[in-house]
Amino acid sequence: MKLTSNNCILPLTITLYCLAFFFLPSSSSSLSQTNEKHEHYNEEEMLVIVKIGGSSITIKSQYETLNHTSLEWMTRVLQDSLEDRFLSPEEEERKEEEEEEEVCKDENECVTKDIKKKKKVSMVIIHGAGSFGHHTAKQYGLVGRTTPPPPSSSFSSKEEEEEEEHRYAIQGLVRARHSVQKLNSHILSSLLSHNIHAINMSPCWSVHTLQSHGGSGSVKEEEEEEENGIGHVVKGIQQALSKGIIPILHGDACPYGDARGRNGVGILSGDTLVEAIATHWNEEEEKTRISHVVFVTDIDKVYTSDPKVDADAKPLDVIEIDGESGDIVVNLDKNEENSGGGDDDDDDGVMIDAGESLHDHDVTGGLKTKLGAAASIATKGIPVHIVQCGSKSAERAILGEDDNGGTVVRLLQ
Repeated sequence: MKLTSNNCILPLTITLYCLAFFFLPSSSSSLSQTNEKHEHYNEEEMLVIVKIGGSSITIKSQYETLNHTSLEWMTRVLQDSLEDRFLSPEEEERKEEEEEEEVCKDENECVTKDIKKKKKVSMVIIHGAGSFGHHTAKQYGLVGRTTPPPPSSSFSSKEEEEEEEHRYAIQGLVRARHSVQKLNSHILSSLLSHNIHAINMSPCWSVHTLQSHGGSGSVKEEEEEEENGIGHVVKGIQQALSKGIIPILHGDACPYGDARGRNGVGILSGDTLVEAIATHWNEEEEKTRISHVVFVTDIDKVYTSDPKVDADAKPLDVIEIDGESGDIVVNLDKNEENSGGGDDDDDDGVMIDAGESLHDHDVTGGLKTKLGAAASIATKGIPVHIVQCGSKSAERAILGEDDNGGTVVRLLQ
């Protein structure tokens, strides 16, 4: 069995369960501060992509139900991690007052205070749909796409049946898109209420060449096109950041090739979107580099198997990617060393097989898509951190701390 992502094919041998639907990434680079103002984008400034899993801020089993507590926590962490140029002047004054009054009782309680002192990151935020998109997409038979579409001529049907199917698929597309945009509006409202300068950026339809697999069309079309759809998205992100604005993107319902009906539409998952942006980012052209990626989800870390049913399941602090082959490798000895354990097993490394999502209405590929995206990003030398919403690990990961308590996906060392 092989796991395929946009940029790599990953051999698999061991079943992996994550107990959740969305991955979250972070990284391990140190962050540098810029004193430049809105119109100038410092070349030394570090950029983090934060993917907020839909399952971490919604109640995914309940149609269009927001988890207000998780969203409030997430907003506070983002607020305290951002460069001042992305915040209103009133927010800077409030933070200064809080820092003077705050007293740390122990090391863990001091994390938030440390974040306020270190706030040195610019940020791109991408969120999944959770209960705000997947239910509708499932109802209409829409699925996530990760590979370029085949030629439309490969599909055939009677003209009347094709038209009826097409109209049904389009109905599903517009309703699923409307649903996820409701969640996007909730997130944007939360950020604005906390004095964060943010705007929403819907990836599809405003960029006419972007399709549901994160590319611009068939393989031939993408090879011939000088600048594909994701390139336009990247430029829009850069423009927002240069003005001191945080862009908020989301998984989307998009076209897929020239076919009609369900074959011609699909879901661009937030994970695939993160992968597309990270792997198409040009450090020199965009005048900054992505220091790390953070997937915020509802799990503490990745396990070798489901710990709810397997007493021998091992937590994984590190998942490594072979830069040449694209293999996903877990070295159990390294993970035991990181966790303070260790034995004399001669198991030098094992391959991972990611399982499907545990949510029946998930239409974007579950853990296969998430791990594939993380692996593809890691091959570019960008570490990816998988952490839990509401945890100190997530707070540390966003700031790029190596030992944050989650799982890091990185190049083989």
